[in-house]
Formats: sequence, structure tokens, C-alpha cells
Amino acid sequence: MSCPVYLVDDDMAILDSVSWLLEGEGFDVQCFHCAESFLAEVVLSQPGVILLDINMPGIDGLELQKKLAERDSSLVIVFLTGHASVEITKLAFKRGANDLLQKPVNGEELCQAIAHAQDLAISLSSSKQANADLEARVASLTDRERELVPLIMQGKANKVIADELCIALRTVEIHRHNLFKKMGVASGIQLAFDGQRILALLSG
Repeated sequence: MSCPVYLVDDDMAILDSVSWLLEGEGFDVQCFHCAESFLAEVVLSQPGVILLDINMPGIDGLELQKKLAERDSSLVIVFLTGHASVEITKLAFKRGANDLLQKPVNGEELCQAIAHAQDLAISLSSSKQANADLEARVASLTDRERELVPLIMQGKANKVIADELCIALRTVEIHRHNLFKKMGVASGIQLAFDGQRILALLSG
């Protein structure tokens, strides 16, 4: 499984040569001559890889990296630059860059770096989607269903739960059924699989 590669560089020669190389290897490449046009056109929530120059007029590579982090982007950054001091390199990685390659770059090394970044981007996007889905499921629970969650995770039987909450056994059975349906599980064991995250969402 792959995702788009966004090449952002103010050097037209780099855009032409690198995009030609990557497209020849089967990558889906989209080129942008500045960070501003990239931000205006790309959906940042979708998985993808940015092959990003550091030194550009206007919004430079490090500033774009910062903006993407602020927007909780699912994009993975690989810097491709001809000028990277030790300080800039440290800052790029501190802010979450996946890799930094020097121009001129070896074609095989570049393709390997992008393929690895694509796998990471897809994994990060899937994880974010799973977290969003879980948050939506928890948000759909009623107050009574929320009360049942920790008790079910503790492995307590319906009758014990009914006694603790001072409600009818049948009421517990109905709420338990609805709770499992909303959470997309078939048992208390499955519910407990995401137990820590669910409890954190309930307490939040």
C-alpha cells in the first residue's frame, strides 16, 4: 500500500529531476514550488510523504514542518537539502522529521527513504483513525452505559452489577447489550482490550 509523495522545492531543476526519478519507480508524485501552494492544495489529514527542501523563500522547510505539527498532520517529512548545519539537522529531527538527505541524493537511497516514510505515514493515519473511531464510540454511550464499563472490565457478572448499581438484572442485560453494540465488541474481554484508553476517555 502506498500514498502520495509531495515534492516541495523552489528549485525547478530539482522538481523536474527528482519527480522524473520517483515517477519512474512508480511513486505518485505531486510537485510544489513553494510551501504556500502546498498548504493551499493538499489535504493534510490524509497520509502522505513530503520530500521537503529546507531553504526556500517565504515559508521555509522548518517553518512548514512546524505548521504541519500544529495542524496534527498525518504527513511524514523527509528533508532533501543542499545546506543543513548540525543545528538545523538537530532541530529537524527534534520536530519529528523521519529522515534528512543531502543533495545530490543517491536514487536508491531516496527511494528507500520514501518507501519507509510511506509505511510510517499509513501506520500513523490508521492509528489516528482508530483513536477517532474509539472516541466517537465512547461519546455515544449513555450515562448508565458508562457506569457499566469499568464493572464489565473487572469481569463482574450481570447480577453483581445489578446489585451494586441497585437496578434490575434485566436493565443491566439491556444496557450491556447496547454498550457492546455501540463499542463494536462481543464480550467483556474484547472491551477490556482498549480498556485503558476507554477509561481515560470516560474520565476526561
